[in-house]
Amino acid sequence: MHSILPRNASHLELALEETIAKFLEPQAYIKKSIDEIIAGIWDYQNCDETLLPYLAWALGVEIWNDGMTISQKREIIKTYLKIRKLRGTVKSLTLAFEALGVDARIKENADSKDPYFFKLIVGGAIDPKLKDQLYQIIDILKPLRTHYVLDYSINLKTKTGLFSLGRQTQIARYLGEIKNA
Repeated sequence: MHSILPRNASHLELALEETIAKFLEPQAYIKKSIDEIIAGIWDYQNCDETLLPYLAWALGVEIWNDGMTISQKREIIKTYLKIRKLRGTVKSLTLAFEALGVDARIKENADSKDPYFFKLIVGGAIDPKLKDQLYQIIDILKPLRTHYVLDYSINLKTKTGLFSLGRQTQIARYLGEIKNA
């Protein structure tokens, strides 16, 4: 590969040039200026999917999981600045769940006289990875003084009627214990 860097370029600079060249088409690399290439990397829609974790890190995205789909990762990067601005509010949790495509409702002070309590009601099936991801998002975005219950259920329609399965888990972080209801 022909380098556009000067002869006295360090090994790090040469390695960086080679890495960037791998992600770009050779014709596009020659036709685009460095400013256009860097602008494309900072744009979450045009950024190569292998560079998305680095873009998220650069923007300070804390809600990140390698198990997310590419569209979920792009949506999280898109909405994270708004989520961070609203951190500690119900709206920040709602925006994060919408970005992941999770059908969730939040009821504050639900079934409790404690003012720092909320219930997260998730509709649909939840696999263990998604459940862990929801716990991670809630713990990052909620105020430390609050505690919550994650309530998820599956509704099944059959010929005999409607059945509902559910499980409720209460997290008491300040006590460090998990209570199953």
